[in-house]
Formats: sequence, C-alpha cells, structure tokens
Amino acid sequence: MQANISPKHNFFQRFLASFVSPAFYIQAIREPLAKAIRYALVLSAILSLIGGLYLSLEIKQTFAYMNAFISDPRFPDFVIVDGRLQLTADNDMELKIGGNREFIAIIDSSDDRNYTHLNGHRYGIFVNRDYVAFKKMNSESFVLKFSQLSNFRLLKTSFQKAIGTSEVISYVFTFAFYFLRLLFQYFFKALIVYALLSFTFPVLRAKELNLKSSQIFSVILYAMSFATLASELFNFISISNQWILSLIVIFFYMVTLRIARTGILAILLDKIGDKLPDSDDWYDF
Repeated sequence: MQANISPKHNFFQRFLASFVSPAFYIQAIREPLAKAIRYALVLSAILSLIGGLYLSLEIKQTFAYMNAFISDPRFPDFVIVDGRLQLTADNDMELKIGGNREFIAIIDSSDDRNYTHLNGHRYGIFVNRDYVAFKKMNSESFVLKFSQLSNFRLLKTSFQKAIGTSEVISYVFTFAFYFLRLLFQYFFKALIVYALLSFTFPVLRAKELNLKSSQIFSVILYAMSFATLASELFNFISISNQWILSLIVIFFYMVTLRIARTGILAILLDKIGDKLPDSDDWYDF
C-alpha cells in the first residue's frame, strides 16, 4: 500500500500527517533517520522562534523599566567603597510605572526600608547602601550584597550603555537557550517513549514487522509532534497545582504512545498486506 505522504512534501504537511495519517508512517520508515532528525530540528526551531518572541516581549518590558529607572535624575553613579554603595539623601526615590502594581524602583540611603517593600509588585528593584534586590513576578527577591564585590566606580552614562548592550545579548541568549532546551527535551523524551514502547507494545517483536531501532526512533520523533506543540503552549499557562501538571505530562506521553502505536500497526498491516483503516477511524485502530 502506498503512503499518502511523498518524501518531497514539506515540513507542514509532514507535521499534520504525523498525527492524522497512519499511512504516513509507512513512508517514514522507508526514509533515513536523518530526515526525522531534521524534522525534529525544524519543529524545535519554529517553536523556539515563537516562544522566544513571546519571552522577548517580557525582556523588552523589563529593560524599558530599567531604562526609566536609570534615566531618573536621582539615580547615582555606582561607586562601591569597602562593600558599601555611596548614596546621599538626594538619591532617595520611589518610582512606580504601569498600573496594577506593575513596577516599582526604590533607592533608600537610610535604613528605614528594605527589599520587602517590593512585595505585591510584579517587578521591582530596591537599592540601599548594602545591597541591591530584584523582584520578578511571584518569585523570591534576588539579593546581591555589595560586600561581595570589589571596590569599583561605574558612571551613570556607562551604566546606561551597559544596559543597552545587555538587552541585545539577552535577546540572543533567550532564543539560543530556548532552542537548546527544547531540542534536548525533544530527544530525551523520545528516548523515554522508545523505552515505554519497547516494554509495553508486544507488536514490536512480531517477525513480520522486522523494524530496525532507527526506524522505530523515526516513528517516535514524528509521533511526538502533537505532544511537543501542546506542551510548549502549556508553558505559557500559569498552573501552580502539581497534580494537574503531572496529569498533563502523563496525558502527553499517552498521546505520543497512542500515535506511535497506531503508526507501527499501520506499518505492520502494510507489511502483511492487510488493509489500513480509514483516516476517520484511526483512533479506534
């Protein structure tokens, strides 16, 4: 039986066929593993681009807040002597930007306040003579003590240039890290699915199937398309309940196993000359 997906068909046709067409997997095992690996690389790159763009908007907003803070006339040159930042009362400030307690920046030359004043804000920076603290959304404040640093002097203008350079580097790092993380997870999860499939699917040992390990791995790389897309979408949904997260992860693995099993059964039927089910019935296959 001929598969309905030609080797010449593009990435998006393969993506759709990977979870709606059992016959696609008959074609997949006739191709080298390198083609499935290239598919996984392209899918990871596309999802990384989308996810990176989303995170870049957050980075852009964060640096916009930082620039507004540093541009304030009260912001000092950064001069650290003997583990303490040189501040005067003229530097004291409290800057709030955005509605709904979005961002707050505080410089306090006295000991009257501390970084707990950032609580309740999505983003915040607190600076006094002894430390600087950063707050981001629901995470704990990160505190950097000046006693951990050597004596140095950084002019405000130099600080502004450094922030501009850091913003550019952050965008590059975000896309690169996102891609490498997603790619590592893709292949690591593929190995887990391979192990689960080997232990739970007796059909793999059928003499008529006669598949190489590389062919089975190709099937798995394609079968993971839906779960990989769905899991990345869930990364942008805030779910704090660990039980729900665990159930979602289990569900993604079950979907991947189901698609892989269906594809392998289609391959087996093709090898023994039996008839494939209609596309509409493949989930019952």
